[in-house]
Amino acid sequence: MSTGRGFSKMWSLVLLLAAFVAGCGSGSSSNATVAPNSAKSITAYSIAGQVSSSITGTAMAVIMPFGTNKAALVATYATTGASVKVGGVLQTSGTTTNDFSNPVDYLVTAADLTTATYTVTVAEAAAGPSATCTGTTASCVDLGTAANYVIFAGAGVTYTPIATVTGNAKITGNVGVSPAAATSMTGFALTLSASGTFATSTLVTGHVFAANYASPTPAELTTASGDKLIAYTAAAGKPGGTGAGNLNLLAGTIPSGQNFSPGTYTWNSGTPGGNVGMTGNITLTGGPTDVWLFQISGVLDLATAAQITLVGGALPQNVFWQVAGGVNMGTNAHMEGVVMSAATVALNTGATVKGRLLVSDTAAVTMDGNTITQP
Repeated sequence: MSTGRGFSKMWSLVLLLAAFVAGCGSGSSSNATVAPNSAKSITAYSIAGQVSSSITGTAMAVIMPFGTNKAALVATYATTGASVKVGGVLQTSGTTTNDFSNPVDYLVTAADLTTATYTVTVAEAAAGPSATCTGTTASCVDLGTAANYVIFAGAGVTYTPIATVTGNAKITGNVGVSPAAATSMTGFALTLSASGTFATSTLVTGHVFAANYASPTPAELTTASGDKLIAYTAAAGKPGGTGAGNLNLLAGTIPSGQNFSPGTYTWNSGTPGGNVGMTGNITLTGGPTDVWLFQISGVLDLATAAQITLVGGALPQNVFWQVAGGVNMGTNAHMEGVVMSAATVALNTGATVKGRLLVSDTAAVTMDGNTITQP
């Protein structure tokens, strides 16, 4: 009987052991190895919050407002990857600053350590939808790539801050010099970007370019300089103003109160060198597609506080001043339009411009506490 009882106990132990082993086997699937996630996409991307970009494959493009300093921008993004780096620097969405003067590569690493590279290109929008002439092709003067600059001079740009002028210089738009080097620009306290292609200044809402900056700036300036000359020549070559009201008007002395309707006005004789002196306020009356062209073979002088005013919807980008002898703007005078000058343009204290100053490769722009705004 004792032998039977021992056999029965042993058999019970065997059954318990079998049940235990079976139980372990039934749970083996919960301990299976799971492969690391291979996801590594950027699914959303924006800069400065309100500016978003489309994602095509692994390429992204962002258009920033005109005048944005691309050297220090912060991106906000969403990713399925485990980490994101730029140039070996770990990125934090909405926090990390990068220089977007050139395309930036984002290296996205998945949990399984595979990677994908996303390239982001940042560009600037134009100054505005009405930045260039809106009249008919025949009446407008095509500025070409020179339209990318609010001031473009061949020999240099000088700015003298004036403490009594509120805010000092407020230059809105890009500034360029070519063939002169950056040393020809004085008074701006320029800071060269990390890319070396442009500089910035607290006096300029936009970028500053010089012929000795890094590529592609020299080539772009050479093209713009050529376009500037083509525009000047085209303006000078358009059929001149005729009739008592358009040819050598008032013998070159324009008193306050004169009104100019759209058209071409020419000064080439009857006054010394075709000089034009504006002694007071004048008005240009017309609509948003009307064009004015003033051809002056001598010097254009705006007297102290002389104001050019546009009414009726007229636009400054539709007004062209082709001047062979240079421009002098008196203290607190105001100019409207695109000035294309073969000689130096000089602005006295507090003078303002709504338009552009484009001067020849041998001339300069000098300023004295002025505000220049690209339309």
